[in-house]
Amino acid sequence: LQTAHQAGILTDEEFARKKAQLLGGSPSPATQVGAQGPGNASATMGGKTYRQVIGFSFWYPADWAVKEVEGALQLVPPNPGTANGEPTEAYFIIGDTVTGEAISRADDPQVVQYMDQAVASISPLLKRTAAPAPKSMTRDQGAVMNWEGTSPTGNLVRARAYVSIINGYGVALVGLGFKEPLEKRDAVLQHIF
Repeated sequence: LQTAHQAGILTDEEFARKKAQLLGGSPSPATQVGAQGPGNASATMGGKTYRQVIGFSFWYPADWAVKEVEGALQLVPPNPGTANGEPTEAYFIIGDTVTGEAISRADDPQVVQYMDQAVASISPLLKRTAAPAPKSMTRDQGAVMNWEGTSPTGNLVRARAYVSIINGYGVALVGLGFKEPLEKRDAVLQHIF
C-alpha cells in the first residue's frame, strides 16, 4: 500500500482511507490530504497532492487542476482571468536536470540565466527586475525571481518564478500574466511552493 502511495498510484486520500480500512479505524488527521501539521494552511484549506516521477510532490488547492503540457505541468486555477477571450494569467511547473552541472542552489547564476531565457522565450518584453531573493521551502532553500514589462495594449505584465533544486533537477513554479491576477494568486503560489 505504501509503495503504491509513494509511486503516486494512490492519492493521499486513497492511501489514508485504505490504511484505515486495513487497520480497522478511521483515517488519522496526519494522513489526510493536506494535513501537514498544526497551523499549516493546507490542513485547513484542503487540497490534493501531485506526485511527479522525478521524485518530488506538491500540494495544490482542491479547486485547481493540474494538466501535463509539453515539458511542463500547467496549474489551472478556478475561474482563470481573461480579457477579450484571452487568458490574463497562466501558471506552470517546469524543470530540467542539473546533474553534472555543479549546481546546488536555486540562485546559481546558471539557473538565473536559464530562467531569464525561459521567460524571454515566452514573452521577450519581460525583463528581470532584481536579483533572485531567497525563499524558504519545506525542506530546503529556494529563490524567487521577478520580471516585468508592458504589453502592446499598455497592461503591466509580470512573471514570478519560485525556483528550487530537487533530486538533481532545477524545478520552478512560474506565474505569468497581468499584475492583478498574479497578485491575487500569490499567497496560493507561495503555499504550493
